[in-house]
Amino acid sequence: MIDYFPAAAGWGSMWTRWNPVQLQTDLARIASLHANAVRIIVNAPAFGFPKVNPVMAARLAQAISIAAANGLRVEQTLFDG
Repeated sequence: MIDYFPAAAGWGSMWTRWNPVQLQTDLARIASLHANAVRIIVNAPAFGFPKVNPVMAARLAQAISIAAANGLRVEQTLFDG
């Protein structure tokens, strides 16, 4: 398992500066290293708490789909920032 966030958009910025093309590139690279899973940080301030912003929920679903398309499982970790 590899902890993941984009180099140019760490922590909560991964979600507010959403770049699914970069995510695909990075997760393909991680899969090429024979990793089987990635840990993705779900940042509560970026997502909204206690009510999750629907845009952020859709981005998380897309991230999980991109990981699955690359043969990776996802461990979600909740942080309050």
